[in-house]
Amino acid sequence: MTTKILLVEDQQDNIRAAKEFLKEFDLTIVKNYNDAIRVISEKSFDVLMTDVNIPKGKDSVCTNDSKTYPLGLIIALRAMSHGIKKVGILTSGDHHTDAITYAFDGGIKIGTDIYCTNNCNIYVIKDSFEKVDMNKWASYGNTKKLLVKNWGRLLEKLLNGENGN
Repeated sequence: MTTKILLVEDQQDNIRAAKEFLKEFDLTIVKNYNDAIRVISEKSFDVLMTDVNIPKGKDSVCTNDSKTYPLGLIIALRAMSHGIKKVGILTSGDHHTDAITYAFDGGIKIGTDIYCTNNCNIYVIKDSFEKVDMNKWASYGNTKKLLVKNWGRLLEKLLNGENGN
């Protein structure tokens, strides 16, 4: 059976990278907090991977807020409460200004770039980026080289149960 993954990411280049890195998996992608919470409640997944800073999306008063907030941790906790056993957060690190995401930049570090909590398989990986030649992803019609999030590395850590020790 194919691993079912929910990815929460709002940056188009990182979404393209995820589609390439994770093409052999059953991948569902949402771009904001509200959609993530709805999908987590409606479907079952084996893995959740999210960015730290995510837009809220449309709310009950139909406003669409595109500003990002440190909602990735809330999404991760909600996923765990709905039985998703493998939860990962991938962040670029060292640019956060609020207290929650600042903790990811220099907080409770285990190993060189992976945070973990005991027995619940939530991992945070900082600065896991891959320089890709978009020419190899010809279907995207882009010829530039980009630095994108390596969602495949995070998934590998989650599926192999590595904890950064």
